[in-house]
Amino acid sequence: RNMPTELALLPFIESAFNPQAVSSAKAMGMWQFMPATGKQYELKQNVFRDDRRDVLASTRAALDYLQRLYAMFGDWHLALAAYNWGEGNIGRAIAKNQQVGQPSRYTDLGMPMETRFYVPKLQSNLEGRWWSEVFAWTEDKFGLPRGTIKATVLIETLPAVFEMDELLYQMKDHIVALNCGRWDYIFSYIKTLKNHPDRVLPDRQVVTMDKPFLSAYSRLLIKTCHKRGALAMGGMAAFIPAKDTAVNEQVFAKVKADKEREANNGHDGTWVAHPGLADTAMEVFNTTIAAGAKNQIGVLREQDAPITAADLLAPCEGERTEAGMRTNIRVALQYLEAWINGNGCVPIYGLMEDAATAEISRTSIWQWIRHGKSLANGKVVTKELFRQLLAEEQEVVKAEVGTERWQAGRFAEASELMEQITCADTLIDFLTLPGYERL
Repeated sequence: RNMPTELALLPFIESAFNPQAVSSAKAMGMWQFMPATGKQYELKQNVFRDDRRDVLASTRAALDYLQRLYAMFGDWHLALAAYNWGEGNIGRAIAKNQQVGQPSRYTDLGMPMETRFYVPKLQSNLEGRWWSEVFAWTEDKFGLPRGTIKATVLIETLPAVFEMDELLYQMKDHIVALNCGRWDYIFSYIKTLKNHPDRVLPDRQVVTMDKPFLSAYSRLLIKTCHKRGALAMGGMAAFIPAKDTAVNEQVFAKVKADKEREANNGHDGTWVAHPGLADTAMEVFNTTIAAGAKNQIGVLREQDAPITAADLLAPCEGERTEAGMRTNIRVALQYLEAWINGNGCVPIYGLMEDAATAEISRTSIWQWIRHGKSLANGKVVTKELFRQLLAEEQEVVKAEVGTERWQAGRFAEASELMEQITCADTLIDFLTLPGYERL
């Protein structure tokens, strides 16, 4: 049909390619058709069948609908925005801008945040092309040979893992490696699959790289990179060394095990959050990488079974515990307090926390509330339970940091922000969005 190939990813954004998906608004199927729109495009709906669940019929209808929207607005960005927000809303937003002499392009319209971020979710590889053009322009400007500027791309969103070949191609003149951005990736898994009760994560502490969906992500990145001659970087070890000798031994043992898993999988290098862990990581990779070799590009993982969408979207087993929920609250509270004070990277409980790890902490609880999940002790996670634990954990943090630090800080604001973003009916995309208002 001569339509943009990125549209093939639209069902991933809408339903994670699940033909049985049903939204709270009664949208259904892989393409998430509302009942009225489905009928308009001849998708039968009765007590015996619902063609919105039929992969072929719903795909035909969705492409018809998208072509109609493109004909209506003359722009694929606006067509996609209309698919998400409704053609009437987009039409009114355009008319509103035109009335006051403002441009009416996708980037100029006042739209809900969900719609504003809807199109960029489909364009990871096109962003790679844009960066490649920026690099090429800069090289030409200063008379540098093509490829002088080198880049490593973080694969840290769930949609991007489906576009790794495309990203490598778009940046072929400048790419060095792809990198597992594991913490942002876990956050993206929660955010992308937020409406799926069977994809709710357990305690953050047990979501480790040996879990099926994360192992598939790591192995596919290695296989894709080495097939194309690029390096495959592992993920960040967020631990920081401790003063207590016994605790320190546990930290180094965990880091060593994590890096051994990466090196044995075929990664060429890795990250650590603290320079005190660099020697441990280097020792693992120096032992694993063959003598005289600088990398493991020769590890092609050709013997692996194909990694499918189902593998990348696999559920994650593990317990949800009250202790884990309380830890999430304390971590997010302390990080938010530091963030609104201008500090974006904070050591908390032996881990180097950044926005991504704080996002995991708060979105996990949001998702537990959203789907009425129970903790291991039988308590159902509700907004009321969260507020109760938040009040209790504030006292714990106050005792940990001391009265003077508590009173001098902005913990009350952080607590308000934590409640706002965790109890919102619709998941707020980034904690930084309401956070910026408090800077």
